Amino acid sequence: ETAISQSSMVASLPEKTTFLFLILLIAGGLVSALDGFPPPSTLSGTRFVVQTASVKSSFKAPMMRANGSPLSLKGGEPFDRKTFTAGSCLRDHIDIMKAIPGIYDAYAGPNRLEPKTIEAIMLAVNSVNSCPYCTGLHCELGRMAGLKDDTKKINEAKSSKELQKVTNDKMVSFARKFGEYNGRGACFEVEYQDLIKAVGKGKANAIKSLCWFLHWGSISGNTLLSFYRGRLTGNAKKGSNIIFEILFALYYTPLYLLITATTCILKILPANVPRVLSMGMGCVLATIASLKILPIAILGVVTSPFRKK
Repeated sequence: ETAISQSSMVASLPEKTTFLFLILLIAGGLVSALDGFPPPSTLSGTRFVVQTASVKSSFKAPMMRANGSPLSLKGGEPFDRKTFTAGSCLRDHIDIMKAIPGIYDAYAGPNRLEPKTIEAIMLAVNSVNSCPYCTGLHCELGRMAGLKDDTKKINEAKSSKELQKVTNDKMVSFARKFGEYNGRGACFEVEYQDLIKAVGKGKANAIKSLCWFLHWGSISGNTLLSFYRGRLTGNAKKGSNIIFEILFALYYTPLYLLITATTCILKILPANVPRVLSMGMGCVLATIASLKILPIAILGVVTSPFRKK
């Protein structure tokens, strides 16, 4: 009987694996199809700053074809927005874990910010990273906070100069720079020190923490899309790792289904909601996100001695 039960278990493993893969495909299809945004072929290319050894020689690398048309996930061009690799995923989750107290501080602590400012900061980071899930969620939260038409203008800004035409807020301008420098490097540190001088150390830390929050959400969303609309259509991003992408999709797909559903629900809520409601939603979102961030961050800490710096 033991031999029979063991053989049946072995026989059922391929079936379970196939079933799990089918569930992953279905869930990914929902994430991809129900996000409520235009297909990637219609989204403009993301621009970000690649920092070199010299601070002055940092340069912008537009994610566009040579003829200026946007990159597409279908039709021959690989998915080319910013996404996680296994190493950057672990590294960034550690930094995001450190930022969690600052995120709560920004929403409800002694350095709390106005809801409009919070959402403008989020959208400014996303204007660099171009995550459609963040576009949907934070445009709705921005509308509810009272940003009105500025939500779209901030989110679609192509540069810092274009952003300044919408707002001269130093906190929002810093958020754009955070996205361009990925929150690291000498150039970014100069921007952060300027922010500290402008608003104080406590508030500057809260703003930077919000930027890390959106950085995590947007790069994670792009990584999922890279798998579902790139890898699974035979158009994988150059340098991507299929094992990492599958594990990442298994871990984060349920959360992004929840984000998609939340975005749909927020559409029916009115604009200019009470501040306490925006604050409460921000804390709830931060708590749910933290439950997913912490396990990977802990894994990152444990494996850090064995990873390349």
